[in-house]
Amino acid sequence: MKLHIVVNPKYSYLTDFVYSIPAHFDSGGEILNDDRNVIKRFHVNGLAVVVKRYKRPNWVQRISYSFFRKGKAERAYLYGNELLNRGFSTPESIAYIEHYTNHLLDYSYYLCLNDSSPAIRQEIKDVEEPNLVVLEDFAIFVCELHKRGILHHDLNCSNVLYKAANNGHYTFSLIDNNRMFFYPDHTMPPLDECLMNLTRFTDDMRIFHIVAEDYCKTCNLGNEVVDRLISIKTKRDIKWHRKKALLRKLKLKR
Repeated sequence: MKLHIVVNPKYSYLTDFVYSIPAHFDSGGEILNDDRNVIKRFHVNGLAVVVKRYKRPNWVQRISYSFFRKGKAERAYLYGNELLNRGFSTPESIAYIEHYTNHLLDYSYYLCLNDSSPAIRQEIKDVEEPNLVVLEDFAIFVCELHKRGILHHDLNCSNVLYKAANNGHYTFSLIDNNRMFFYPDHTMPPLDECLMNLTRFTDDMRIFHIVAEDYCKTCNLGNEVVDRLISIKTKRDIKWHRKKALLRKLKLKR
């Protein structure tokens, strides 16, 4: 067994706590999520710390993460830092831990500060009247992300936290940051990549149409781009539902 641990120098005083996580994760902390990945909250030195243990990767992923690409915990740590460097909010990274067995990545952990803000999902999921200010502010937020060369490849409404500001508008913070791409020198990605990135936000076409119009207006794109964005979203959703239906059929046949 081998542990690879990186601690943010700002939180070096939490080093003992970080090193204790692999041995005490199961028995300590408050469970926030226990699905594919396990997320817990710990209280240490006056701080609320969130620890995410990623699901054990399959054999192909273990080989890939061990020798060819960065693992999820390391990416979450690095990408969180890069988001902050580019002026966007995200819970500050504290550390990441990689547990190797026989030279292959086994479990990994990502530690960050706790942000108790709600996900924007609650403003748009199963509501009669959506909060139009939240949607407009979110569209502006995504446009700014793209203008600064950032693509969050899991930009769904559960991974965007929001907070009311004093001026009646809203600010946002990103979580689940291990799937991101940063263009160098804050270069805006190609338009098609930006449009496809936005389609992940919601499966509610009424909500999506509002965000699409606000996004194109903010980014100075014409109405024809709104239609194009709606078309891309529709095709993506059809493909996604077909894939899900196929997977369900395969599971039933087992």
